[in-house]
Amino acid sequence: MPGQILARMYRAGSVESADDPLYISFNAETAEVLLRSERPHAHGVVFPEGRFIEMVVQSGVPATERLVRVWLSTIYNDVRSFPWARRL
Repeated sequence: MPGQILARMYRAGSVESADDPLYISFNAETAEVLLRSERPHAHGVVFPEGRFIEMVVQSGVPATERLVRVWLSTIYNDVRSFPWARRL
């Protein structure tokens, strides 16, 4: 289910967040998700899609679009808390 939600977000190209919308894309060659703010000179965050899906599933909370948006925003804003994510 989280994978299907992510696929819809990739097609839309953006994710609503509390601050600003985040652009989202998927790199099929590396199987990584890229998030970046629409603000000029904003940083990007990249992480393995599989690790994200694993985290959502292991949380035990039913995967919804809202939950996925919250997790994506949290990763973007607090990347240091996720050792498998990195800031660009």
